[in-house]
Amino acid sequence: MKRNEVCPKCNATDIIPMVRVLDYINAVAPHSLQVEVPENPDALIFKGVQRANLYAWICGACGFTELFAGNAADLLAAYRKNPRKESALNLD
Repeated sequence: MKRNEVCPKCNATDIIPMVRVLDYINAVAPHSLQVEVPENPDALIFKGVQRANLYAWICGACGFTELFAGNAADLLAAYRKNPRKESALNLD
C-alpha cells in the first residue's frame, strides 16, 4: 500500500498516507508511537538503541491499515550489530 497506493484488501486507491500513530500519556500529552531495536541488549547501559516513529497508511474505503517505521535502515543496522539477534525482541 505504501509503494503503489492501492489497498491490498479491497484494491481501492483512496489511501491516506503518513498518518502519525499516537499514544497519550495520562490521556493528555500525545507522543508518537515508536519501535526500538538495541544493538547490545545485554548491556546494563549504552545499549545502542535505535528508535523509529511509526506511521500508518490507511485505506479510506475499507479501513485496512499498514504500519511502517520511519527509519528502517537505522533499525536494520542496529539489528545487524546485535551479537545475539534473538535478543532484539526484548519482551521484558
